[in-house]
Parts: sequence; C-alpha cells; structure tokens
Amino acid sequence: MNKTHLPKNHVLNDRTIHSINQDKYGTLYFGTDQGVILLKKNGDQLSFDKSNGLKNDLCEGLLRDDNGFIWMGNLNCILRFDPEHQSFKIIEEGNGFSRAGFRMRTAYQHSSGKCFGVPIRAWFGFT
Repeated sequence: MNKTHLPKNHVLNDRTIHSINQDKYGTLYFGTDQGVILLKKNGDQLSFDKSNGLKNDLCEGLLRDDNGFIWMGNLNCILRFDPEHQSFKIIEEGNGFSRAGFRMRTAYQHSSGKCFGVPIRAWFGFT
C-alpha cells in the first residue's frame, strides 16, 4: 500500500471522514461531515455537497455495487452515484426509507450482490 501525505491545506484535512471506497476507475471516495470528496488517479479532485448534488452534507456510508454505482448514505436518504456520467439519483422516504436517518458505516454487500444498510430503526436491502 502506498502512503500519501496530504498538504496542510488539503480539503480532507479539516473534515471528519466517515467512509472510504473506490470505484472501478480507481477514483477514491471519502464520505465526510461536509459532503463527499472524489480523488481521481490523475490527482484531480471533485467535491459534492448540498449545493451541487447531495441531499444533505453529511455522507456516512459508501458502497460500490456490481454495476459500478456508488451508493451513499446521506443522512435521511441514500444516493446512487453514476461515476461514468457523474450523476446522482436520490432515493428517500416514500421508497421504504426512514426519515430517522442511517447509522454510520453500515453499508454491506453480500456475495449474492444484494446490498444492505441499517437505518436507525431497521435493516433494509437493495440491489
């Protein structure tokens, strides 16, 4: 594993990191208390928060599914991010999710491909 030292003024230095994942292109995703940060293999970085795609700033869980989508626990909803098109689909209350929110770091993918997460009050599964 290669170690990377971030410069003192790097955007990740002043955020609480709740989760980390990587997409099929090698981009690293950091779920933080102020949104999600993407660090691409070429060094470019992207930031998403409530102002440009997220429903809420808090991004607690990250999970990559077998189709290459990145699922994000985003307080009281989940987001499906398409890395290829850089687009979000928001899935929230009314689609079986609780307004109470999600527990941090509860994303899990079973060997069958089904994904699971834990909202505050119960388990849920999605594909």
